[in-house]
Amino acid sequence: MTSPSNIGAFHTPVLRGLVGDIGGTNARFAIAERKDGKTTLSHFKSLECAAYKDVYDALRAYFVMTGEAARFDFTVVAVAGPVCWARRPARGIHG
Repeated sequence: MTSPSNIGAFHTPVLRGLVGDIGGTNARFAIAERKDGKTTLSHFKSLECAAYKDVYDALRAYFVMTGEAARFDFTVVAVAGPVCWARRPARGIHG
């Protein structure tokens, strides 16, 4: 039974995810938690790319360092890389 103080209230789930930025020198990872329109980051780590054979190796190390489990609602990772076959500079949509 719903009590009068709970009428109109609803539960907002917490979404948990892995966020990262992988560059040529370092890979940076953190855990993001999103609730009520706000995002907080925790467990931030920066790893030297040269110390790991691939991204999977770096992620395994990250999870060992933080003690976190790889169970997330989302993952967002930006990866830097070269631009190939560029014929002209990037322009606006009508460009």
